[in-house]
Amino acid sequence: MVEWNKVGRPDSEEIVSRKKDLFALKKAFQETVEAVTDLCAMFLADTGREVADDASNIQKCAGKFYSEYLEGRLLEANGLRNRVVHDYNGFNERRGVESIKEVREVIEEFKKEVEEWIRER
Repeated sequence: MVEWNKVGRPDSEEIVSRKKDLFALKKAFQETVEAVTDLCAMFLADTGREVADDASNIQKCAGKFYSEYLEGRLLEANGLRNRVVHDYNGFNERRGVESIKEVREVIEEFKKEVEEWIRER
């Protein structure tokens, strides 16, 4: 059973040691980042802009769909998604779990900004 730390979340070592928890975290992260990139593609298509690869779409949306501040962080999240999914260069699972935890804040900020964009329409 996963042990929870003081803030109510399992620590990285515990997640890595339990393969089912690790798989679930990686899959949830993959799906979340893919939802972000899909939203970017839909925004571009709906506003008459050219849709390209995920990284290009993230760049094209910055400052229009969400703040420019998030652009670099979302590009990092997309790159991390690629490493998680394709296991590039012997993916370090403990470090990957820590990185996924850090990206959570970026995803939350993206969600807030996109919700605000929707409310303004």
